[in-house]
Amino acid sequence: MAVIYFVRHGQTEENRDKVIQGHAQGTLSELGREQARKAAVRLQSTKFEAIFSSDLRRAVDTATEIAEYHESTVQKSPLLRERNAGDFQGKPRAELFAAREASGLEIVDYRPPNGESYADLQLNGKQFLEKHIDPSKTDNFLIVAHGGLIRMTIGMLLKMSPRACFELPQVNACVNIIRVQDNWSVTSSLICCKTHL
Repeated sequence: MAVIYFVRHGQTEENRDKVIQGHAQGTLSELGREQARKAAVRLQSTKFEAIFSSDLRRAVDTATEIAEYHESTVQKSPLLRERNAGDFQGKPRAELFAAREASGLEIVDYRPPNGESYADLQLNGKQFLEKHIDPSKTDNFLIVAHGGLIRMTIGMLLKMSPRACFELPQVNACVNIIRVQDNWSVTSSLICCKTHL
């Protein structure tokens, strides 16, 4: 049985200012750096077979903080990126929300111009797990990523509908722990734990 720890990156300046980041790098705010340090302290005694991160700076900086306590390098993957928000990257969140509502599409199906849908994002998470995680191994794996990617991937593991995935809370630097058997069935889960923050 493998244990997968999902950690959302610390707060960014863009999170604070309610700006859509998508594939933009993002910069951890002072609070975000402190959140990353607290997550690192919480996980310092957990032995990880591997530490993975989105290749975007806000996730890499958070993962690097955690890796300071471990003899493991951070392995970066573009499959762990947040949804590409296309033409809305760098713009206020409200503009993307308004465009999605105007489209008449469900949130999971809406694809911003030159961007990705949440269905695309869930496929990225599935591909990453199948490529990098062996559920038959009795090991701990750490994945540092983004709120959308984590929601969609955990929701898939829990066999939730894509729309229901949005009900999974994901605050900055929260810890999620998912135990999976070799057939990818989930035996237990801890979602959005923030006791360390």
